[in-house]
Parts: sequence; structure tokens; C-alpha cells
Amino acid sequence: MEAVLLSERWKTGRTFRRIASNTLSRLQLGRTFPRYSSNLACQKSLTCCLSTSTRTTYYAWEGLRSFRPRVVVVEYNAAIPPDVDWKVRYGSKRTYNGTQNFGASLKAFEILGRQFGYSLVGCEFFGVNAFFVRDDLLAGKFAEPLTSENHYEPPRYSLIHRRSHPPSILDRTGPG
Repeated sequence: MEAVLLSERWKTGRTFRRIASNTLSRLQLGRTFPRYSSNLACQKSLTCCLSTSTRTTYYAWEGLRSFRPRVVVVEYNAAIPPDVDWKVRYGSKRTYNGTQNFGASLKAFEILGRQFGYSLVGCEFFGVNAFFVRDDLLAGKFAEPLTSENHYEPPRYSLIHRRSHPPSILDRTGPG
């Protein structure tokens, strides 16, 4: 499996190619990735794109709109209810502070995925990662409806970490 990892921190693994970090703005990422991915054997048939960039995951995917892997895995903010469309305010210089004010809600990712031709097919048990599959590959193989309300998993961070994200006041997004 050929995969690309977009990450703020490198986790060892030989099947991943790390190409970007949270230090790149979404515009820079949109410009950098096509140059890199043109060197990959089959950009359009790449199996998976993983993003573990907790603060900027939504904007990283938004910046890669022309990239079409079969599967996209993103970290979502499970502290936000599944029917709420919310994302942290974008700032290329902002960093993750360890609180619940990070990333985007599952609903925000569902909407973004639909815009790019992907459907939410599931989340893992801990409420960390969401899985999106390109619409042309669905073929009725996943539990419908393909919505955040159906596939949401609440945060169960304490099962994998000793502590959770401390509560914080979330960024508010204005109209438009």
C-alpha cells in the first residue's frame, strides 16, 4: 500500500511518506504537494492519505482538493457533537495548545468530503480518526447513511491516553 502522511509529528513507519507538516500554510501545501506527488508512481491510484495534524487537518485536506487518493483518514474533534459544522479558525502561525480547541467537527469533515467526492464510511472506536472513501468506490459496501450522525464515535481518549484534552473555549466562526 502506498500512503502519504501529512503530519505535525513523524511517527516511524516504513509504509508512509511524510511530505508536509503544520508549518506549511494551506496555500503552500496546495502548491507543494502536486510537485511532490508527481514523483509518485500513480498519484491518482494512491491508496490512502493520512493526516494527523490535529490543529490544521481540515485546512490541509482543503488545500489538497486536486489530490484524489482512494481513502482519506483524518483526525476529527469528537468533543463537538456530530450535527455541528465547526472548524477551528485558520491561522498559518497558530499551533495546537493541547485543549479541545483543535481541528474540525465530524460534520465539517463530512461536508468537505462531499464537496471533494468522498463519503464518510466510519470512525474508529476511540473517537479520533474518521475514514472517507472516494464515491466512485463505494458500491454499497458501507453502512448507510454515510453521515456524521450515523458514524460518529464519542471521545474515548482515556482508553488510549492517561488524560484527555482539557476543556477550552472554542473558536467561533462568523457568517460566510
